[in-house]
Amino acid sequence: YQMGRCPAPCADKVSHEDYMKIVEEVRLFLSGKMSELIEYLERKMNYYADLLDFEQAALVRDKIRAIEKSTSRQKVVAPEFGDMDVIGYYKNKYEVNFKVFFIRNGFMTGSKDLFFKNVISVEKAEYLRDFLVQFYSKEIVPPPKILIDYLPNELHLTEKFLSEKRKGDVFINMPASDMENDLIKMANENAYIMYNYRMRTGIDKVLYDIRERLSMQTLPKSIGAIDVSNLSGSEAVGSFIYWDDGEFAKDKYKRLRVKSVEGIDDYSMIKEVVERILVKIGEDMPDILMIDGGIGHLQIVNNVMNRLKEQGFSFHKEPFLIAIAKKPDRIFSLSHETPLNISDSEPSSLLLRRIRDEAHRFALSYHRNLRKKSVLISPLEKIKGIGKKRRLQLLKAFSSIDAIKNSTVDEICKIKGFNKNLAEYLLNELRRGR
Repeated sequence: YQMGRCPAPCADKVSHEDYMKIVEEVRLFLSGKMSELIEYLERKMNYYADLLDFEQAALVRDKIRAIEKSTSRQKVVAPEFGDMDVIGYYKNKYEVNFKVFFIRNGFMTGSKDLFFKNVISVEKAEYLRDFLVQFYSKEIVPPPKILIDYLPNELHLTEKFLSEKRKGDVFINMPASDMENDLIKMANENAYIMYNYRMRTGIDKVLYDIRERLSMQTLPKSIGAIDVSNLSGSEAVGSFIYWDDGEFAKDKYKRLRVKSVEGIDDYSMIKEVVERILVKIGEDMPDILMIDGGIGHLQIVNNVMNRLKEQGFSFHKEPFLIAIAKKPDRIFSLSHETPLNISDSEPSSLLLRRIRDEAHRFALSYHRNLRKKSVLISPLEKIKGIGKKRRLQLLKAFSSIDAIKNSTVDEICKIKGFNKNLAEYLLNELRRGR
């Protein structure tokens, strides 16, 4: 408000009458009625000039110039078209790219793109209906007429839905004139151009390459990776990281300590970690699930998934399973007899290695934190039967862990609360951990 950017109606800084005048200006602008809006503002500017309020007149003048500049960038289509949206699209085997032209009061005021994935087995009339419902479900209000070259499934129900959203009649029509055909052709060409642009640049091209290299049926959007970290079987941990549509979704990361495996048994650790993580992630299952390792590790993941299904566990979707090994970097999958080399500098290879490395980093950082904590924990805390009170008595009597280790059973028995059996057990445990 102090900057002159808002009339502050919520703070009662503007009257209801003046605020509704602002709303009317916005309505005219969004409706594409630029001539009517400019005529209204010119009258307003002249009114302030007659009152010798040249500051307010200049503000209105600047507003008129801004509207005229905006209007000059809009393309006149045909005044008789009024308000309508023109929908073009381009589909390959897997995806559809939509292009929508917004025509308001005969002017093309803008356009918008939307990309549908994984429509390999969907009929055209079905994905057109789905697009119309999704596109107009949120903030975009449909115009009275929508132009498209193929009618969607459930035409009347879709028109009813759009009419309720608009609070007025909405009709979906195919082109009926040469000019309408030209608009559809232009929209379709723009959709094709935007599709090729997406495939040449950005994350979509990378995901497209991954799908082709792995021979997947659908375009992956999300990739999860599991890794296990341990040092000689000590403080073994598992990690799960989640990459989604171009970035790491750290709110979906998970980590856990291995509970059922002692010593060095890599496969058993992976089996426990995979099972617990699969149960944890539930409906957040990624499109691709990666394990750090080779074909043996991949088989473990597959066996765990099959066993969970046999036990009645229902997966929201089944991920495409891969294992990624090092030296050289290569991928194993259940659908390929030979591993796929990803040691090159292709963007898809770089992404897969980056996700593998992020899972390893996350597991390793957790493992290091646990080891640091274990170093700080007194060896006495790990011995059953030696509670806080007895630990304090031991340290008070001997001053250090080494002094306790070098003591005798008789010396320990002199401390209140210790007998011969407990003293022997204590010394055996401490000396075993040297």
